[in-house]
Amino acid sequence: MHTVPREPQEGLALFDLTAAAAADWVDLNYREILEHFSRSLGVKIQDYLATHSHELNATSAMMLLFLRRRYQDSMGTMVTYSNNLCQFFNQARLPFHMVSRYDVENYLLQLKERGLKAATINTKLSSLKSFYAFAVGEEAIQRDPTTAFEMRKARALSGHHTKVLSLEDIHELVEWVKRHGSARNYVMLATMFFTGIRAIEVTRLSWGDLSKSITGQGHKGWYARVLGKGSEERSVYLPPWLMDRLMKYRWLEYRVQPMAPAPTLAQLPIFPKMSNSARPLSTKAVYKIVKEAGRAALGREISPHWTRHSFATNARLSGAKFDDIQAQMGHELLITTQKYEHSQHLRKSAAGNVFDDAPDGEVRPGQKGE
Repeated sequence: MHTVPREPQEGLALFDLTAAAAADWVDLNYREILEHFSRSLGVKIQDYLATHSHELNATSAMMLLFLRRRYQDSMGTMVTYSNNLCQFFNQARLPFHMVSRYDVENYLLQLKERGLKAATINTKLSSLKSFYAFAVGEEAIQRDPTTAFEMRKARALSGHHTKVLSLEDIHELVEWVKRHGSARNYVMLATMFFTGIRAIEVTRLSWGDLSKSITGQGHKGWYARVLGKGSEERSVYLPPWLMDRLMKYRWLEYRVQPMAPAPTLAQLPIFPKMSNSARPLSTKAVYKIVKEAGRAALGREISPHWTRHSFATNARLSGAKFDDIQAQMGHELLITTQKYEHSQHLRKSAAGNVFDDAPDGEVRPGQKGE
């Protein structure tokens, strides 16, 4: 008999975990779980689980709860999570609450023996860690079987570490463009630095891509529909102040009142060529604008890659979760986002800071004397 999640109650686990022994295991199908996930959107999850109890066991139901919690308008992320989790459970042939650290260790060893790259293994382990952290947080289980395992060392992209601007530098650059450049370039650079979207994605934005969240799910506010790699669409959050700048820019260009509907502009690019408002900027032009702004404002050679690296690093420094950064930036794999964790900017301390005081007793810059 399948177990069914019930409404969480104080002092009680989320599930009645008394069934589904290893001998009763039936392989999970990640496509079926994704179908349940899609059908459950917009419905209270406990109601959906109760209605479909005959189709779900404890593990698939817990996965569904996990996907619902992690969902940030990125189906690609949901596919990665569900596929990785199903692979693990089908190999272990155990319900999630019966898995031990030895099952996880055996799984990782087999992945290594198959010759999978460290980045791929890290992605699969990351999915397990996220799932079990959620399960413990929901009091479905008491112990996380993945805590003993660390990510394998993988080759990091140098840009994640070096091509990063501080928030102070970003503000200085954007303000310089505001004072000395065009309204279009100012708003475009602000959009790139504070949403993390790619150069080609910013050229594809049209006024009709901006919409207000009306579902009540996630963070309320304005979003931009972004067409990313592989023609994958995602929703990118726009901070209130950025949306305000976009509306002021629209007023300057088209005399449309802020936040007022403008269906006639829906197909027009937000950042067009100066000579033709119906044609978007080319990515080559965006690179040139970013490069010239960096040189003029900061005396540095930068590119649109810097805007993405800077967004991700500063978002992480400000406390954003990797899952949320992944969804915002459109990374297919979570491990791509997690490479930012190795950046020197995110380390709590540096070994060399023990030598910050000069040996001759001279007061270092910024330090007040006695």
